[in-house]
Amino acid sequence: MSVIARDNYVTLEYRLWLDSGEQLRGTPEAPGVLTFIAGCNELMPGLERRLLGLRVEDAVEFTVPAAEAFGDYDPDFVQEWSHKVFPSDMELKPGQKVLPANLPFPPEYPLTVKEVTRVSDILAHPEQYQGKRVKVEGAVVEVCKMRGCWIQIAGDKDFESIRFKVDDGVITFPLSARGKTALVEGVVSVTNLSVEEQKKQGEHMAQEQGTTFDPASVKGPKTVVMLKGEGAEIR
Repeated sequence: MSVIARDNYVTLEYRLWLDSGEQLRGTPEAPGVLTFIAGCNELMPGLERRLLGLRVEDAVEFTVPAAEAFGDYDPDFVQEWSHKVFPSDMELKPGQKVLPANLPFPPEYPLTVKEVTRVSDILAHPEQYQGKRVKVEGAVVEVCKMRGCWIQIAGDKDFESIRFKVDDGVITFPLSARGKTALVEGVVSVTNLSVEEQKKQGEHMAQEQGTTFDPASVKGPKTVVMLKGEGAEIR
């Protein structure tokens, strides 16, 4: 009876699952099918070593440790994707299995959503994001006219936006950035401003932008959420 040995052409029916019990490929009714030439480095060594010597119709079950497969979890392999590659009506949630619309590689397995950062989430729950480094993407709706040290980025919901501010001279945003898309990274800063602090800030902003400010528009204390900028790309 034939056995799996070097240079043999092999067709294998299999099922693949994680330690958690999550099924990745194949079922008892419809197993996955794998074809390969043994000993030609077409399989992971940890898998092929466990298959060598098996005979036709043998049924076995074994575990391939991470160290002999694709390695342990590595945060450096986490990829960041823009919301724009997903359908606009898709609500992304951590743990969700997804396939972006324009993957640069053939989709064999779905991607797992690890974390979703929306401007609306930051504004709705600023205390959860305080001091946290995030990346957000959106249209530039306003630019600092005096020094180019900040931009206002539109959120994912109507009438919402967040300010991305850098130290003077670190990055200078041109006025032409308005209307373009910004991909920015920064640390979320949450500040509670008194009425007097808001008035001073309003007067300063009006001076920067060449507009007017009405102190009477300040009705009470306010929480201001912004991003302390660390990097930005305007496209």
